[in-house]
Amino acid sequence: MIYDFDHSYGLDRRDFLRQVLAGVLIAAFALFPKKAEAVRIFDVKSPKRRTRPTRKSTRFIILHTTEVDGPGTLESITRRGTANYVIDPSGRIYRIMAKTQVSIGCGRSMWNGLANLDNHAINIEVIGYHDNSPSGQQMESLRYLLRILMRSYHIRARNVMPHSQVAYGRPNRWYRRSHRGRKRCGMIFATDSIRKRLGLSDKPRYDPDVRAKRLTVADEYLEG
Repeated sequence: MIYDFDHSYGLDRRDFLRQVLAGVLIAAFALFPKKAEAVRIFDVKSPKRRTRPTRKSTRFIILHTTEVDGPGTLESITRRGTANYVIDPSGRIYRIMAKTQVSIGCGRSMWNGLANLDNHAINIEVIGYHDNSPSGQQMESLRYLLRILMRSYHIRARNVMPHSQVAYGRPNRWYRRSHRGRKRCGMIFATDSIRKRLGLSDKPRYDPDVRAKRLTVADEYLEG
C-alpha cells in the first residue's frame, strides 16, 4: 500500500521530517541514555549576563581547570561569570554566559601581542585539576563542545589553548619584567595525548610573546 503523507495523513513534507527526526532522537536517548545526557547543554544563566558586553571577536578557545571540585564550584563560576561553559565530572555541559558574551576567565592574558583575551575568547572550565586527566565523560563532552564551537567560529586547533599558556604576570619582587608562568590552570590540555583524544590536531610550538621578548619565562616546567 502506498501512503500519501501530504494528503491521507494531513502532513506536509516538513512536518513528516520533523516527526522522523524526533523519532530518531527519542531512539537515541532510549538506546544510549548516558551518552545522550552527557552531550546536552544546560543553560544556567549567570547574573552577569545582564551587564557583560559582547566579545570583540571570537578567535580563541581557552581551556581551564577549576582546581577545586566541591559542590559549590558551579555556583561560584555562575555567580561571577568566569566561564562561558562548565563541564562537570559526569560530563554535563553548562552554558553560563550567552554564546557571544564576555566571560572573565582569562584575566591578565596575552597571546602573540594581543592582550585581554577575554574580549576575544570562549572560556571553558573543566571541573578538576591541572595535573589530573579529566574523566572519560568530561573528555567526550569537551570533544563534542569543541567540535561545535570550532566549526561555528572557524577556530583552528592551535588556537585552542590552556589558560596557563596565555596568562602572564606583571613585574614583581622576583621578576623585573612581565612574565609567563603566572598560572598552571588547564596545563593538562597542552599535552599531546589529551589533545589527540580531543581531536585537536595542532598546537603552538613556541611562545610568540617570549620569542618577541614581550615576556620572560618564569616557570621552566610550564615552558617545557
